[in-house]
Amino acid sequence: MQTYRIYVTNISQALAVLKEQGFEGKDSGTFIEIAFNPSQKMSVIMLLNQNKIVVYDIEEV
Repeated sequence: MQTYRIYVTNISQALAVLKEQGFEGKDSGTFIEIAFNPSQKMSVIMLLNQNKIVVYDIEEV
């Protein structure tokens, strides 16, 4: 597992979408802090994009 900071357009909506798929994230004010396997990185980005949530940046912590 790797921890990431994901900067998105709508944090609360992104957290809800991620939770539906079994991911537990934390609202850290300007970004979501979340842990998942590095192999899932693209899937998480695509999931958010499919729900019309723009990912501005994703960085490893």
